[in-house]
Amino acid sequence: MKLLVETKTGLKLTDSATKMIVELETKIKELQALEVELKRQIIEQMKNHKCKSIENDLLHLTFIESTIRESFDSRLLKSKFPDIYNHFKRTRDVAEPVKITCK
Repeated sequence: MKLLVETKTGLKLTDSATKMIVELETKIKELQALEVELKRQIIEQMKNHKCKSIENDLLHLTFIESTIRESFDSRLLKSKFPDIYNHFKRTRDVAEPVKITCK
């Protein structure tokens, strides 16, 4: 399937590729919203029944109570102590993503 075509001004997505991406992004958003609601209901019901774990042939659900997460303010460290920040910072390669935004 051809996804891109060359035009006088550069590359352009084909109409079929555009339609497919929009449909997939829409379905993903709908499924993510459904997942959030489903998890909310599961958490609520597990808490009501004081249940920590449920298992069947396909799934294992574990309820984990909320906790407090500590984080580190690297921006503040970088601004106040740039030498220390540079001494401890790490770098890593990041994959080449394509950002897709539906309008």
